[in-house]
Amino acid sequence: MVTEPSENQAETDLNIEEINNNNFSSLVGTWENGTEDTLIIYSDGSTNKNLTVHGVENSDQTSTIPYASLTDGTTGAALGLFKIGFENPDGDRSDTSRPRVVIGQQGGNYSPETYYYRQ
Repeated sequence: MVTEPSENQAETDLNIEEINNNNFSSLVGTWENGTEDTLIIYSDGSTNKNLTVHGVENSDQTSTIPYASLTDGTTGAALGLFKIGFENPDGDRSDTSRPRVVIGQQGGNYSPETYYYRQ
């Protein structure tokens, strides 16, 4: 069963351990960044962008920023996972009082518009 995003998940924090193990319930929702780009994540890891989320075992131990993998079958990107209160070690200009995600190929001091927040 695929869970649809719901309004009451607005400030549910990310559960990195579950995401690492392919349980995406804490990621489910509609996320929007500062350029009004929308990313919808469903409980099975599928998205509105024809990308699929895959957990990365121990990502929180092997990387300075926990992450999941996003793939479309041939190419991919990382989905940086920022729990409430977690600050990007490369510099953080996001709202750390909220859970947020970033899509990218590498870490860095992302612009504030790059961060997606659950709506």
